[in-house]
Amino acid sequence: MKFLKMKHMLLMFAIVVGMSACSEDSDPIPEVFTRFGFMYTDGGNYFIDIDGGEKLMVESFDDEGVELDAYDRVLATFSIKETPEETILYDYLVELKGFYDIDFSDIVTLDDDSRDTIGDGFITVTDMGISENYLNLQIFYAQQKGSHVFSLCYDATQQEDGEAVILDLYNYYPEEEEDGGANYYTYQTYDLSELSSLLELNEDNEIEFRIRVNKGDSQEKIYQVVYDPS
Repeated sequence: MKFLKMKHMLLMFAIVVGMSACSEDSDPIPEVFTRFGFMYTDGGNYFIDIDGGEKLMVESFDDEGVELDAYDRVLATFSIKETPEETILYDYLVELKGFYDIDFSDIVTLDDDSRDTIGDGFITVTDMGISENYLNLQIFYAQQKGSHVFSLCYDATQQEDGEAVILDLYNYYPEEEEDGGANYYTYQTYDLSELSSLLELNEDNEIEFRIRVNKGDSQEKIYQVVYDPS
C-alpha cells in the first residue's frame, strides 16, 4: 500500500473516520492525532516538529512521490508507535497516516504598486486557530484554472482610529483563466510574529486584530482575533 499524500482536506477527514470505524480486528485501534507542524528529512529519516515543541520521528514508509523542501508546513495525521526512554533525538516514533501540504507565508504589507494586484476571488473561512505564532485557516473556495494565492494583507489606508488593526484575506487567480470549477477546502498558515511590530499589547499582554474576507462584497465578513505573542 503506497503512502498517501493528501491533496484535499475532505480526503483526510474521510480516512480518519474510516480508520476509526474499522473494528473487525481484535487488536485495539490506536488513537489517531492530527497536528500542524513542519516536516523535513535528516539522515534519511522523516521528522515533524509539531506546534507546541514536540518532535516526531516517522516510522519507515513508502515515500514514493513525496517531495519536501527544507522545512515544509504540513497538517499531519498519525498514531504513536513508541515513546523512547531517552528523548534526545525525538519525543515520539509515529506511524504517519497521511499529510496535507500547507502554504506558509508572512503577512503582506500593501503599497500603491501591489494594492490592485492582490486578487478579489470569493472565499469563506470555515475554521481558524492559532498555534504558537501561526495563524491556521481552513478556506473554502471555488477552484478556477491557474494557481490560487491566498494572501493575508496589512494596508495602512484601511486602518481606522480607535479600532483594532484589520487584515484583509485575498484570493488571487488569473482572471483570464476563470472557468468555474469545483469547490474545495484548503489550509493556509500565516506567520503572526511580525504583528508585534505593527500593534501594541493590551493590558493582558495580548494583541487584538481583525480579519476581513470578501472586502466590499455583500458577503463581507470580519472576524475578531486575540493573539498572545509570548
